[in-house]
Order: sequence, then C-alpha cells, then structure tokens
Amino acid sequence: MKHGIFILFSLMSFLFAADARCQVAGEVFNPADSNAPKPFFGIKAGVNVQSITGADWVSAYNTGFSGGFFAGLHKNKLGVRLEVLASTTRYKSKISIDTDGNIADFSVVYLNIPLILDYSFIPHLSVQFGPQYSNVVSVTKNSQLYADPKVLYKSGEFAALIGLEAKLPQKFIAGARYIYCFSDMNNQATTSTQTWQNRSVQIYIGYSFK
Repeated sequence: MKHGIFILFSLMSFLFAADARCQVAGEVFNPADSNAPKPFFGIKAGVNVQSITGADWVSAYNTGFSGGFFAGLHKNKLGVRLEVLASTTRYKSKISIDTDGNIADFSVVYLNIPLILDYSFIPHLSVQFGPQYSNVVSVTKNSQLYADPKVLYKSGEFAALIGLEAKLPQKFIAGARYIYCFSDMNNQATTSTQTWQNRSVQIYIGYSFK
C-alpha cells in the first residue's frame, strides 16, 4: 500500500505543477494568462468488466463495480485529470492452486489511480489516454483454499488506458475506457510460473461540479 500512497502523491504533484505551467500540443497552461486553465472536480460510478490472463485462470470477463472521484484542469480543448477509484472483480482458477486440490475463487478490491490527458476533438466529446497505477486493497476467498489469497498477487501494477467521454447536459458525464495492464501479477507463491495480467473495460456516468 505504501507504493500506492507514493504514486498518489507523485501524481498529485504533477497535477498541481500543470497549473503553474505546462505545454501540451502547443497549448500553454499558464496562470498569468487571462485564459488560465480552469479547475474541475466531480464523482463517477459504473461497472468494471475485468479479466485476468494466464493458463491458470478462467479468462472470462467478470462484472464488478468502479467508482470514486476526480479532479483536474482544462483549457480550451485540453485537460489533465487525476482520478482515485475503487474497483472490484472476481478471479477463478481452472486448476487446483494448493496441495489439497482446491480451485481458487477470489473477490478482489483495487485502488486505481489513473492520470489522464483529455483532448476534446469535437464539442462535448473527448478522447482520453494515460497511465494508471493499481494497488490490491483486499482479496476475499470464495472457496476452501487454505492459503491467504492475497500472497498470490503482487500488490501493485501499472497499466495504460484509452477511452472516450461525453459531456452531457446539467454537468453530467458518461464514458467508457479500456485498460491494459503491463505488470505480471503472479507473486509466485504457488508452483505456477504463468504470467497473470489484467484487462478491463469500464463504463461509467458521473457529475462534474465545476
């Protein structure tokens, strides 16, 4: 969890530095400008459809929850946003994980921290992309597995995301994104040497207060 806190503070520092001065694609974020970037913040919630790769696991996408809050800056067509989200998913193994022959069946809660660059290529519709750090908050057994399931997974992982977001009337938003994890989650607490990686699709609605 300490790695997640470090990443969170690093991303927040990047966000506030952007308020002072940041040039992206020729547009300058400069508070001395009369058209200085405007802050915004809000909340969002939706579904998290997630799968884990690797021959040890059932690769079907499982539906969970995703929600949290966001804050950022925008100017004209460009924006930068930091989000802090909780998400849930479920993993089930194809094979026995322990020496008693038990199938693994886990419910997992993540803390997700994406840093997003937002570009409005047409009015009220923007494309989003950026990095994401995720940390395993809890793992709950849904089976008779004897081991602590949390030791099976590395606590943190890095991913990239891309998505679309629409600005709706009355400050509401709606969007969808695809998240591709680069990190290997396998902590090699079992005899498995397979690479375990996450893939996610998130669909959400939200409200922007400013």
